[in-house]
Amino acid sequence: IYVGTITNYRLGTIYGTKVSTDGTTLEGAKFGLYTSAQTNPTEAGAALTAVSGEDGIFSFSDLQFDTTYYLYELEAPANHQKIDGLIWSGQVTEDIPAINVGQVENTPSVTTITGTKLDGNTNNPLAGATIGLYDAAKVTSWQQANRDNALMVVTTLEDGVFTFSGTMDKFAESMVIYEIEAPENYQVITDPLWTGNLGDTPQTIYVGNIYNYPETFSIDGVKVDESSAPLAGAVFGLFNAADVSSREDVTEDNALQTYTTGDDGSFVFADITYNADITYAVYEIKAPEGKRLIENAVWTGTAEEAQTIHIGNIVNYPDTFDLTGTKVNGDGENLSGAVFGIYDASQVTRWDQASEENAIATAKSNDSGAFAFTGIPCGSTTYVVYELQAPEGYDLRKDVIWTGTNTDGSTINLGDVVNYTHQELPGTGGSGQNPIQFALAVGLLGCAVIGFGYALTRAKKHRKEGDAK
Repeated sequence: IYVGTITNYRLGTIYGTKVSTDGTTLEGAKFGLYTSAQTNPTEAGAALTAVSGEDGIFSFSDLQFDTTYYLYELEAPANHQKIDGLIWSGQVTEDIPAINVGQVENTPSVTTITGTKLDGNTNNPLAGATIGLYDAAKVTSWQQANRDNALMVVTTLEDGVFTFSGTMDKFAESMVIYEIEAPENYQVITDPLWTGNLGDTPQTIYVGNIYNYPETFSIDGVKVDESSAPLAGAVFGLFNAADVSSREDVTEDNALQTYTTGDDGSFVFADITYNADITYAVYEIKAPEGKRLIENAVWTGTAEEAQTIHIGNIVNYPDTFDLTGTKVNGDGENLSGAVFGIYDASQVTRWDQASEENAIATAKSNDSGAFAFTGIPCGSTTYVVYELQAPEGYDLRKDVIWTGTNTDGSTINLGDVVNYTHQELPGTGGSGQNPIQFALAVGLLGCAVIGFGYALTRAKKHRKEGDAK
């Protein structure tokens, strides 16, 4: 019996090493070796399969010489992307029985979560935000989030971008992002920035723009009158003090914020951006009706932290005042018909300069002797009052009746303003002259006595000289 030809073949080997992009060897990659090119290689169609070990090495043995083989990857190592397409093709031969295809590199399967930190007012990117990625099953609130229990922590740079990137094994099934620290001078966000489930497929997730708003502080106060009653209708403005060089700059258009007081007199400037380099100023732009405007700033300063600055009560005084008095004679009897004028003391410095024409206002005593100047502007002006016309039968007073200022709108009462007749002596009520006339009479009488004495002395001298002769 002839059993035929029995052929023995010398057999070859194909081997290689599976690595990651950083050169780390990878276990668990499955390869298929085929005798023809494949467009969709499957494990069932492979002539041989091999799996990389802990050292990353995979090998195919007992390969026939002079047969063309094709090497494909069927399964990628964990957390890495599968290589699509032909890895190697060639023959083992008697001359080259073992072929090393070298390192077969897989790119890690990276999941990326990214977003951008922006200023909520300007949309400018924000550097310095510290953001943490957490396992949502373990960190359930912002209070629990810190650097130590974060899976990853990043800090934004000048472009405001934050990115968490890694292979799937670096992430938890359910994730949450919290802001650990806000950019300097900005309010920290305590709500989750993002939550989500990653699933099994590597992906890129863009959580979008995350807006931070500057740290702010508030200023409040109460507008009241001189009796501490609240005043409505006062308009206050908040300004950058550097923008106010004179009172002309205190306008609603130039103000950062304005506020008009209501019936309770209160005002508040809220959400003022904290900036240690800015000095703020609060001015009264418009006073309540009938009240005098406060020209200077009612508050200036800055805040060292987020806080509320209480200015307290801001008093507006009336914008005018009244000046009253009673015209009487030396016996205290009321006199009508006296006319007074009030003047700017810097403009009228003597009685003979005063007239009804150049008076700020005039007042005339009535039958009760009362007279009043009303609605005189308050302020730093020094006023002076002169009598322009005396009651009938009385001497005109040429002295200063009153001089002074009024800054708080209070009524000034001069009390009794006394006039005397030609026959009255002040303080006695008897007959005689008024003080000025009396003084003149006494002076003239004194001169007359002195003159008479001198004449008498001269006459005696002449007689003595005559007798001697």
